[in-house]
Amino acid sequence: MPKYFKRFMNFQSLDFETAVWEMFNLLVQPKRVYKLLYYQRQTKNKWSRDDPSFAIILSLLLTISAICWGLTYSTNIITIFKLILYMVIVDFLLVGLVVATIGWILANNILSQSNTNSQSGSYDSNKWWVNNKYIRFIFPSDSILEWAYCFDVHCNSYLIIWCGLYLIQFFLLPLLRLNNWISCLIGNTLYLASLSYYFVITFYGYNMLPFLTRTEFLLVPIPIFAIFWLILTLSGFNVANYMSDSYFG
Repeated sequence: MPKYFKRFMNFQSLDFETAVWEMFNLLVQPKRVYKLLYYQRQTKNKWSRDDPSFAIILSLLLTISAICWGLTYSTNIITIFKLILYMVIVDFLLVGLVVATIGWILANNILSQSNTNSQSGSYDSNKWWVNNKYIRFIFPSDSILEWAYCFDVHCNSYLIIWCGLYLIQFFLLPLLRLNNWISCLIGNTLYLASLSYYFVITFYGYNMLPFLTRTEFLLVPIPIFAIFWLILTLSGFNVANYMSDSYFG
């Protein structure tokens, strides 16, 4: 992480070309991107990126989207600033921190083939917090997978959210806001596809790790989304219309 932030401050060291290549392939053949990360593990002995270029470009895309949404549906500069704050800081970064932490906990404690914390006994028993099994479960002292990789997986998956819910929805919103069943069907399907593909890319990210098992459980939210999609669509509840009202009142 220190090297990650050090490169963040050194613009000349950023590899934007590789980041753009990864973004393109995540849309067409995501497994190829994770194969590259696997080879990186062999050369750099780490799973996570040490270059923040991907996160920077994605944040820039979200910022541009927020400005376009604001200029189109609101002329208030404060509203545009709030959109940038919500879309970049809250929706992408803060939610990403939570999702990455949950993925890190699951990977090191549940999905790992062997729970190193319970088997190695390599922690200092003189410290009160390591004797608490719940604290050791949440914060493993000798985790197999670094947290930064889990955040990388979130960034990779969130690119799909940007394409579906920030880009495509922007152009389709006049249609999606119409009060008819077709608009409801298209809007809800767009959200279903975007959220489902988010978890598919997330599954690819964890499934390629050789020390994890049962990673198919990461796909469990998809049938849950499908059930909600069916219920909401049949009841005429348009998710796209509801979200636009939430952002623009």
